[in-house]
This record gives sequence, C-alpha cells and structure tokens, in this order.
Amino acid sequence: MPKILVTAFDDEFCDEVAKVLGSKGIHTHCGNRVVSIDGNSQVESVTLENGKNIKADMVLVSIGAKPANELAQKAGLRIVENGSIWVESICELTLRMYLRYPVGLRPVSLST
Repeated sequence: MPKILVTAFDDEFCDEVAKVLGSKGIHTHCGNRVVSIDGNSQVESVTLENGKNIKADMVLVSIGAKPANELAQKAGLRIVENGSIWVESICELTLRMYLRYPVGLRPVSLST
C-alpha cells in the first residue's frame, strides 16, 4: 500500500495520521513487503523486500480489515468485490461513469 490506512480513509486523513505518527517518532514504511522479522529472543530488526534492514524494538503488524457484511447480505443489499456494501451516490455515480467499474466510497475527512 502506498500509505497507511489508504483502504479505509481518504489521502488527506492518511497524510495527517502519518504526520502525527512521525511527530511521535513512529516511522512507517509503506509500499514494501516485510521479508523477515529478525532477532533471537525478541525482535531486533526487520528486513524489507527492497533489502533495507531496519532496527526495531517492536513491530506492529497491520493486515487490514474485512467488512462485517453478514447482516447486509441477509437483508439483500448489494455487496461489491471487496466485501463492502454498495453505495449509490452522486459522487460514486460520477466516478463509476469515468472509471467504468464499481467504486467503494471512502470516508471524506470533513472533520479534520
């Protein structure tokens, strides 16, 4: 993924979260797969697919979320490929008109 939280939120929100984490000394490495978590009795470093080795005291593994759509399915609502509930809106209809495929809407950061 190019950014943290990108599948759930818009770019503005993702950028703000990365900025806040960075200000707290928490570094994120996006767009690169973990090859190994290294150490003897505890984590000492992480090796990325690009060969970069990062010293670490702790590793947080975040693999995303799967929508809980069972109730929506039972109610007969339309479910799209990623498991999200289909939403018809002017914004989505406009995007779909240009992209030619279903678009799952992500929340807009109006409150930030």
